[in-house]
Amino acid sequence: MVGCAWATSGVRGSVGTANVALILAGITVAVALVTWVGGLVTSTTAALALNFFHTEPVHTLRISDAGDLLTVVLLGALGIGVSVTTVVRVRTAAIRSRHASSADATRELRALTSAQPVAELWSLAIAAIANQLDLVDARIVSAGSTDLPLIARHRWNEADADHTLLLPEGGAVVAFADPRHRCEVVLAPRHGMGALSLDRRAVFAFVDQLALAMEVEP
Repeated sequence: MVGCAWATSGVRGSVGTANVALILAGITVAVALVTWVGGLVTSTTAALALNFFHTEPVHTLRISDAGDLLTVVLLGALGIGVSVTTVVRVRTAAIRSRHASSADATRELRALTSAQPVAELWSLAIAAIANQLDLVDARIVSAGSTDLPLIARHRWNEADADHTLLLPEGGAVVAFADPRHRCEVVLAPRHGMGALSLDRRAVFAFVDQLALAMEVEP
């Protein structure tokens, strides 16, 4: 990006700032459509390079012309806008894919009519439940070792309950039901996913399965 701006600086008078901005914008959009992080970095670099090599006074980060200032700002805004769009697109596609996988596993469970080994049936059941948790990272930590918000276990009316749980982008903590476990589970959305809406029952089922596995004698 810097190289492109530098290469065209020698013909600045004949090419024009607007045309250089279009070239840099094309590169920025191409990168932002692939990776939002690259888009943010590229858009910032493109705006600074255009400013440094093509706006008066050149080889400074000052801008004396209002038109040049608008061009630089729009170039940066374009990359940021496309990057945000990419984040939303990737996130939406990932969530839809997980929901589809969960629905497939659920349909397969409902279609079973013959006896199956418990381990296989259990694995299929877990796949149906845990697919929506596939966008979540988890780790086990010592109880009280983090300041993250706690997802409380509370009783509710099953008939009227909204089972939706909003997992914040920064993550949250789920304690084991048995207080003898001196640890807890930290759940956090995977990088770039933002806050996620999850089924509270699936979250606690996962944590309870962890607790059960930890209690099994080797």
